[in-house]
This record gives sequence, C-alpha cells and structure tokens, in this order.
Amino acid sequence: MKKIILSIALLLLILAAAAQKSATGIIRGKLYYDLGNKKSKTGADLKIYLIPKTAANTTVVKNASVYDASCDEKMLCSAKNYKVTISDKGGYYYFTNVTQGLYLIKICTYYGGYYSFTIKTNFRGTINLPDFEVDPPVR
Repeated sequence: MKKIILSIALLLLILAAAAQKSATGIIRGKLYYDLGNKKSKTGADLKIYLIPKTAANTTVVKNASVYDASCDEKMLCSAKNYKVTISDKGGYYYFTNVTQGLYLIKICTYYGGYYSFTIKTNFRGTINLPDFEVDPPVR
C-alpha cells in the first residue's frame, strides 16, 4: 500500500512539473493613431504578427524591424511558429498560447511599426503590453 501511495505521489509531481513547463498565456495589446493635440483614434481592423526571435527567424525579424510603407506578409508568414491576429474595434489585439521567449510584434499598416519584448518565464493569465502607436513619426 505504501508503495502505491508513493508511486501516485511521484506521478502527481511529474504531472505538476509537466503542467508548469507547458504553461501558456495570453498577450494583450492596444493600438492607436496619434492625431495630435492629445487626440487619438483606435487602431481597429489591423493585422498584427507575433514572430518568435529565434535563430530560424533571424532574417525575418531583421527585415520586419523597420517602418515600411507596406507589409511583406509573404515574408512574415515564412517565420517559423509565427502567429497572426486582427485588432478589434477598440484597437485591442490578443495572442493566445504564448510561452517564454523573445518576440517581435509587427503591425501591418502604412508605415506600421514594430515592437520587441521578452517573456522571461512561462505564465498563465494575461500579459498587457504598453499601448502602441500604429504610425509613429518617421525620423
């Protein structure tokens, strides 16, 4: 009986460790257009890519880390393990099942921007990214 209890306890510990390693969460952000004079408009219906910054995606990340007049979606879709979403009417966007790592967010709009961030540990729940200006001034 004692052996069975120990076996069950060991199995539960293994399952708990596996669940912790596979913990995934949600990334939430908000897009807006700066209209000047402290006015803004939400960035609704925009396509946003989440690209892992891995060795396999080095070229895609480098090419996407620019403010450009168009969005090379064919190139972005060539990234390994990329995700794509569309912002809602409030300018919010979400990526689910995100794990720890380095990431690039690319906003597909005229002179759309990009944003890099790091998730240091696996997590459950939601991480809120800072609000992001869709079309920052190009200097």
